[in-house]
Amino acid sequence: MFSKKKPFSSPITFHLAAGTSLLIVAIFLYCGLFAIPSADDYAYASLIHKGKTFWDAQIDSYIGWSGRYTATLLITWFGSSFLDYYWLVPWITICSLLAAIYLCFWTVFYSLRHERFFYLFPICFFAVFLSSSHAGHGVGVINGGFFWLAGAVTYQIGAVFFYLAISTFIWMARGKYSITNFILTLLFLLLSIGSNETLMLLNLFSVFALSWFYRRQFQIKFIFIILAAIIGCAVVFFAPGNSVRSGTAEGGHLFSALGICAEKTVQLYAFSLLNPLLWLLVVLYRENIDRMLSLITGHVSLRTFFLFMTGLIYTLYFPVAWALNSGAPNRLISFIAFFCTFASIFIIRKLLDLVSSRISLHKLVPILFILTILLFTSTLEPLYVAIKTIPTGKQIHSAHIMRNSYVRQMAQKGAKTVTVKAIKHNKLLLFNDLDSKVHTLAYSQYFGVRSVSVEQ
Repeated sequence: MFSKKKPFSSPITFHLAAGTSLLIVAIFLYCGLFAIPSADDYAYASLIHKGKTFWDAQIDSYIGWSGRYTATLLITWFGSSFLDYYWLVPWITICSLLAAIYLCFWTVFYSLRHERFFYLFPICFFAVFLSSSHAGHGVGVINGGFFWLAGAVTYQIGAVFFYLAISTFIWMARGKYSITNFILTLLFLLLSIGSNETLMLLNLFSVFALSWFYRRQFQIKFIFIILAAIIGCAVVFFAPGNSVRSGTAEGGHLFSALGICAEKTVQLYAFSLLNPLLWLLVVLYRENIDRMLSLITGHVSLRTFFLFMTGLIYTLYFPVAWALNSGAPNRLISFIAFFCTFASIFIIRKLLDLVSSRISLHKLVPILFILTILLFTSTLEPLYVAIKTIPTGKQIHSAHIMRNSYVRQMAQKGAKTVTVKAIKHNKLLLFNDLDSKVHTLAYSQYFGVRSVSVEQ
């Protein structure tokens, strides 16, 4: 165990860490000012531009493509009205997710609210999560999950609804503003279920798990929430469009999917456990993490908790592994990796006890700092790319705005085909440029021309 001197626990250290974390979040928000729409953003926005009403677009998507009613609604609504204010995508996503994490953290660990620096932990954890590479996917995770409208709404905004649903359910079960929290739980639950199939399963499982956990405080409201979850899942699962969408994938191989889930779960844990910045976070907040572990192990054993978290991560991979016979795309990694990063802090905390028996924290911390610097471009690629984007983001954004204006002007002049110059791709700001027929077609339809070609 650690010495009674409690090194690195002064208020200055914690406030410096919190200030650095806020700076990291601010860097991503600044870069978000120059985010650029692409790919499915234009496709969803074009659903309404084709002369259909907003609700016609929802029905067509449900029947012909996907049961993700929440994601479809929010993407088409934003795409048809606010695509010129695309910076709102990363800003709303980052800020709302951070707020939802704070609420969920405060709710679950409410009894620890008087612990020193309790409220600083979520912002530091969130900054590490944003900065880190996950399962070898690097900056693409943050790009697809936070800076791209379709990915952000489907996964991160869906996650926001999930964390809010969990929080309001717990407060309802505790008897706090029971009716209000019951209504909010129903609302957030249905919104989260309609975001994607992974969240659909997670919400259904969570409702049953929470109902069992609070069985001694059982309320008839639990039954209505469970029924709402089942109905919401049925609406997503039995959507006619799912058969159309699944026809474009080569999935359905059970044993292959199980193997993929195992491989990707190991990769996620490996990148988290080998991340020196995450180790520094655990060193700093080891006392808070100990309190959190004590609260968790007051209900389940430590082994059960670790097995549960690993099983959860494995299961969250399964829908996409089954459907696509491949690993999860970056935008889904941005959701699953959050749970892995959270679980890893407790694993690292236990490993820290083993390491500290051989090397003191005063020696370990400088080593971790050096490793963080040496491995910066690999373990912290999102932050590395964000920092590099600061001086160039405005120029890249302006180039895309000028290209869009040019295509729009040519469309107004009656041009059917337009040729534009290639723009250097930024891996944080732009999900996908005009490099495939599908994306080029959606882009062309949105601006009212038959085709757009890129001159290299």
